[in-house]
Amino acid sequence: MPELQLRLAPSAALRWEGAGPASDRPAMVLLPDLYRTRGDYDRAVARLSDHGQRVFTPDRLSEDLDEAIADLERFLDDLAESVVLAGHGRGGAVAAAVASRRPGQVTKLLLIDAVVSEADAAAGLAESVARSLPVAVLWGRDGEFDPGAGYRTVRGALGGAATFTVPGSHDWPIERPASFGFALRTVLAEPAGVSG
Repeated sequence: MPELQLRLAPSAALRWEGAGPASDRPAMVLLPDLYRTRGDYDRAVARLSDHGQRVFTPDRLSEDLDEAIADLERFLDDLAESVVLAGHGRGGAVAAAVASRRPGQVTKLLLIDAVVSEADAAAGLAESVARSLPVAVLWGRDGEFDPGAGYRTVRGALGGAATFTVPGSHDWPIERPASFGFALRTVLAEPAGVSG
């Protein structure tokens, strides 16, 4: 996979890797959950790229939310093309915050078992909905966390967003990469406002 090196402060280097062919559709930027690395998603990314989706993933996310947001903003500045932002767990909070700031660049927001606080939901998600950004929520119904609370927070902030529940825990994207790839391809093909 080709690798993109961001120009950051000398003490920090966040590497982004891309997989899949260039095409006329937007690339996907897949943000991992906190304490996960790009390697945890390699099998799912391979499934997506095998089906023609170009995907970029960072090697990791910063533990600091503001730093993670800034890292993604710098990458998107360097990439300078339309993208679908997909965030798993804490990556969903980063994706939601950045999507609302990039109305001309982010074409769709995918929240995958996203860990988004009520404050984040009220700010970034409401702003994204206000500008008619297509948003889809994918949720593992068998999660070890209280999926109901997080799911209700995200769903409440989004109103009629497309929502997909799948069998599996919070880590279903990693544990079931074929299902994850299929779910993302399905969601990418869905028009805004369709629930499944």
